[in-house]
Amino acid sequence: MAGRKRNRSRRVVCLADFWAADAHDELLAAAVDITRAASGLAAQRFLEGVPVSTKADDTEVTPADVEVEELVRSLIAARFPGDGVTGEELEDTPGTSGRRYRRLLNVRPSSGSHLPPSANA
Repeated sequence: MAGRKRNRSRRVVCLADFWAADAHDELLAAAVDITRAASGLAAQRFLEGVPVSTKADDTEVTPADVEVEELVRSLIAARFPGDGVTGEELEDTPGTSGRRYRRLLNVRPSSGSHLPPSANA
């Protein structure tokens, strides 16, 4: 391509691709916004300190885990009311759109279970 100039301003875009890109951009923007809100709440609760309890399956849970999942679910519902959610701490929310979000909280900083030992002190 040396010596050839490309005119980047002239792109042919299929209308279906344009709509798909808009949907992708909307999901990406929502994911970023929701992640920021959830991580802010999780960090705040972690700094405050939260009690850790053990569920029936021997995994740890904190009130912050539930609170963060509730926040994430409410933000998803506000932006995408027909979408379903499968989380870790709460019951499934069925959806009508065919889109479902699974396993909302894979890393749980509020319990400190994934931090190095020195960070748990």
